[in-house]
Amino acid sequence: MRDKAHLAFVGSQPCLICGRRPAHAHHLKFAQPAAMAMKVSDEFTVPLCAIHHDEVHRSGDERAWWARNGVIEPLKVADRLWTQTRQRMPAVAVDAASVADAPEADPGARPPADETPTPTDQADRPAAG
Repeated sequence: MRDKAHLAFVGSQPCLICGRRPAHAHHLKFAQPAAMAMKVSDEFTVPLCAIHHDEVHRSGDERAWWARNGVIEPLKVADRLWTQTRQRMPAVAVDAASVADAPEADPGARPPADETPTPTDQADRPAAG
């Protein structure tokens, strides 16, 4: 799946390794089986600065690279970012530590109809996560 808005959102987040901005939306190659030389879906992207983006591509073993850099579950970070864009929530910076400690979210859960937040309500709420 390709989603330019999501890629822009991911690129607006700080690098997961060093916090630099701007970031590139890095596609986690191990997230899906390789199919006819196509990139994985845009839902499996995380923010990396240009330096770390180049480094991960040169590493040869992406999973090991993430572990060496202290990000044990980059797929959880990608899932949280994807969920944020799908819910059209205000952009909130996500770091690997906050994702690792966060409880699992039910992607199908929705607030009751009489409690659906308005844009004003969402602006007044503290950021989740």
